[in-house]
Amino acid sequence: MSETVTVNVGGTSVNVLIEGGALAVGASVAYAELNTAVGVAVESAADAQEAAAIATAAAASIPAQLAGRALIDGSNIISPATFLANIGGANTSGSNLGASSQTFVQALGNYPTRALAVASSIVAVLSSISLYGYATAGDWGGPVSYVRTGANPGNNAGFQTADGQWWKPSVAHLTPEIFGAKGDNSTDDSAAWQNCVNYAAVVGLDVRPPSRSYPIGTVVGVPDSVRIDCAGRSDKGTVFRSTTASGTVFRFDGDFISLRGFQCRSTASKTGGAYIDINGRSNCVVDDFYLYNGFIGIDLKGTNASFNRFSNGYASTFRAGTGVVIKIDTNGVETSIFNIATQHDPANKPLANIQAIQCGDVSVINCNLLQAVNSVYLAPTAGKAVSSFKVLGGYLDSSSCALRAEGLGGDIVRCSMTQVWNGGGSLISGGGNGVILRNTGGGTCSGFDMIRCEVPLVTNGVDWDSGWTDVNIANSTLSQCGGTAVVVGNNATRWSLSDSTIAPSNGLTLNNVGLSIGTGCNAYKVVGNRIFGNTTNYVNGSTGATDREISGNIGLPNQLRIGSGVSGENYTVARKAADGFLEITPEQAGSNGVRVFVRSGGGSTSEAFEIDNAGRATLPFLVGLSYASDAAAAAAGVRVGGLYHTSGTVKVRTV
Repeated sequence: MSETVTVNVGGTSVNVLIEGGALAVGASVAYAELNTAVGVAVESAADAQEAAAIATAAAASIPAQLAGRALIDGSNIISPATFLANIGGANTSGSNLGASSQTFVQALGNYPTRALAVASSIVAVLSSISLYGYATAGDWGGPVSYVRTGANPGNNAGFQTADGQWWKPSVAHLTPEIFGAKGDNSTDDSAAWQNCVNYAAVVGLDVRPPSRSYPIGTVVGVPDSVRIDCAGRSDKGTVFRSTTASGTVFRFDGDFISLRGFQCRSTASKTGGAYIDINGRSNCVVDDFYLYNGFIGIDLKGTNASFNRFSNGYASTFRAGTGVVIKIDTNGVETSIFNIATQHDPANKPLANIQAIQCGDVSVINCNLLQAVNSVYLAPTAGKAVSSFKVLGGYLDSSSCALRAEGLGGDIVRCSMTQVWNGGGSLISGGGNGVILRNTGGGTCSGFDMIRCEVPLVTNGVDWDSGWTDVNIANSTLSQCGGTAVVVGNNATRWSLSDSTIAPSNGLTLNNVGLSIGTGCNAYKVVGNRIFGNTTNYVNGSTGATDREISGNIGLPNQLRIGSGVSGENYTVARKAADGFLEITPEQAGSNGVRVFVRSGGGSTSEAFEIDNAGRATLPFLVGLSYASDAAAAAAGVRVGGLYHTSGTVKVRTV
């Protein structure tokens, strides 16, 4: 008497004819699918008295190669565990499994490799099959489910079986191993990676490679909107080893691309190219990375490359003298760089950790950029501009120069450093500098603010030339400088130094020179600073400047600011004479005279007195007196704060 057992095979119900007698109640027919054995209960017990049964295949129901294969022999029902334990092995007593078991498994849609699946004709009732590897079982190309598709899915994503049917992967995310990558640190995986990212762009799936090492010998172009989430940047994470002549691993060919959790490295220092090449692309993210032994790490360039972000990375051992970790050369805007750390060979420093040739609105936030020729290097060439470059927090340490902003024919405008520690490490006698501002190419360099920064252990702390205007240093500390803490070059104009400390810090080494102002400087303010305890506190070669204020400082000879009686412009300087009087020479009295102002500690200004066109003082609140000489004034008892004039020179008693 015959019975029918319904078996679910690959999502399709298959009727298996049971002949030769009934099975015991509760018996099962064993089969394997997706490496898991399943027992299917016999649905009928009409002939439950039979002691044995032989399962045969109905040609219309299951593959012909199963016909005559005994799953049950006599009363010995093969358990799922026994079945799995003996797949491909020797016969189990009473089972007749043996070598035919692999055919059985394949017939149910389970293939060790793609090649075996390609060579097979898949029974029509199977809507999906499984591969346990690409070239060999367990090579990370599986387990992967594939489903039928009407045509070639392209990019080596699928395959065609012997019956002419096309199959494509049915997965939640992609791996390069599905496309043939080996990740063995020796085989070039470029083609597999290119196919993987191309297919990801077509189907909208993320790429999630495992912890493997992939040699890349041909640049991989990443299409628009692809997300690559790797297994981490450590040596045990996802590693891309550049073997290309250019050094480039990935080229971003679209916008909205993200690449995370990876390492790029080379066995030899690269002489050109960038690990990550982003040309004219926007809204891209490179995050959680380690870049080693490169020439350029990330190269952001081209037209209107905007709103890109580079974060949570580490870089080391870039090419000496010319290497750059992150290079920016685009007229795009809003580039964010944060939580980046670098460390290179101190004896073979790269050119820069971050270099900007052209950019707009760049923010470098909480980065520790160490051991380069320039931790940050702004260097626009002719026709280009670096605009609104901001460094916020972090350390620029142990480099030959912490920040160098140098116009090489282009413009630099509106740049700043806020709450940054600029240290030279052991470079106090080795030529290291904090901030260097230069203009050597004839462009416009204007607007640099250094606020709440600390610059210790360098040769010169801050140093700028006449090619820069609107330089402002405020609330900062400059100490232990082997050269000069603040160097103002000859003829520099429109700058200020305020509320800062230029003195030994925490009992450590003093500055050699605190503040040095070159000749010909004008239109500047030195206000409210603590400049003391240095070998030489103050050198000023511009004592004759007509527009300056040096006041409220500790450790400097302070002077009043004097403006014209008309608009407060064209300032001259009151000088403290050896006799203790403050001498005021009204150089531009004219018909309106010169009005003298007194600035209070809080910064407000009030009128104190005027000098008329004849050099006589008119006093709103003091009595004006005229004396033939200083001795006559002193004999008359002119008190502290008193004022008098002789021969066109007004003197204020200050002692």
